[in-house]
Amino acid sequence: MKPRFYVGAPAFSVAGVSAYATLGGPEGIKGVATTVAALNLPNFGGFMFWDGPEGMLNVEGGKDIIAWAKAGLAGS
Repeated sequence: MKPRFYVGAPAFSVAGVSAYATLGGPEGIKGVATTVAALNLPNFGGFMFWDGPEGMLNVEGGKDIIAWAKAGLAGS
């Protein structure tokens, strides 16, 4: 089995202030996910969020940051 590549991201601003600042908010993760999906990496395993339960409370535009990541991966 080959090693898997996972993108790690802070689920909310306090989890990783400097890293989160580049996302621009929950919707910003969609762009990251879209870019990673477009790379078609054979070993891509998915996203992991620091403090996932907090991420479910991190909402923008009616979706939490986890839903935004899924939308980016799905191309929608």
